[in-house]
Amino acid sequence: MILGHNIKLIGFMALGSLIISGCTQSVNVDEQLNMIAAPDQWQSPDINSISSELNWLDASEVKDLPHVVMQAFSNNPDLRVSANRLRMALAQERITWGARSITGDIRATASRSGDFQSGTAGNQGFSLRGGLAWEADIWGRLASDNRAAEQSVLAARNDLEYARMSLATRTAQRWFDVIEAILQIELLELNLEKILQSEDLVGSRYSRGLVDVLDVLQIKTSVATTRSNIANQRQTVTERMRVLETLIGSYPTGKVPQDAELPGLGDLVSMGIPANILVQRPDIVAAKNRVLEAKYDLSVAKKAL
Repeated sequence: MILGHNIKLIGFMALGSLIISGCTQSVNVDEQLNMIAAPDQWQSPDINSISSELNWLDASEVKDLPHVVMQAFSNNPDLRVSANRLRMALAQERITWGARSITGDIRATASRSGDFQSGTAGNQGFSLRGGLAWEADIWGRLASDNRAAEQSVLAARNDLEYARMSLATRTAQRWFDVIEAILQIELLELNLEKILQSEDLVGSRYSRGLVDVLDVLQIKTSVATTRSNIANQRQTVTERMRVLETLIGSYPTGKVPQDAELPGLGDLVSMGIPANILVQRPDIVAAKNRVLEAKYDLSVAKKAL
């Protein structure tokens, strides 16, 4: 009687757990992501026109920049980490898919017995054993595990795409910073040339008694200050170039490029980015993939129970 009562109790507990798990509300990711309503019309170009305008990397007037960006893609450590995470996700996906297939093993053994001292002949024995196994996915646990692995791969792939996009943007910014610092040196040198001409003029007027010695001291101070600013700006160029070289995975020598100049602006993109461009950002898509992955992991846990 006690055994029958325990079996009934276990059956009621299992039935109750199934009812509770069945009544649990599932997470609707789309509803969570669409909480903020966006207008249908925007006072700005659509995504296709903006994509055609943002072709700065392929522009011929941006000298050496495409080569620098490609070098960053090849050598940047953070980008390599993102690529390795994608490889790990792909390997984990293959593992989860392998759990749904037929598994088997083969074991081979060999033995030998005998007495060497008494001269008894040895007996040899060989055996070969194997087995096959397959798990029926009755509750759909393995299917949910596969979907979670797929979302993990998509998230890793979008992370890699966002890392490439971010690296290209940061490389271009550092490249333009270096060129801007070089142009500042040219401007300071031009200013120094004008101040030196003024110094000659003030010195000539002072020799004829037309100006005071204070004017001579002021113009000499201006010359010394400008030369100091040029030296500081040269150091700034070296530091910015080292930051760029570190970003692209090169040794930070600080060697500046020759004949560098800023490209023309061309047609500017209208302000006001549509919401559909934000939806296509790889980091936002990767975050959505992780939410879906967590949803499938939750389903795996419930079905395993």
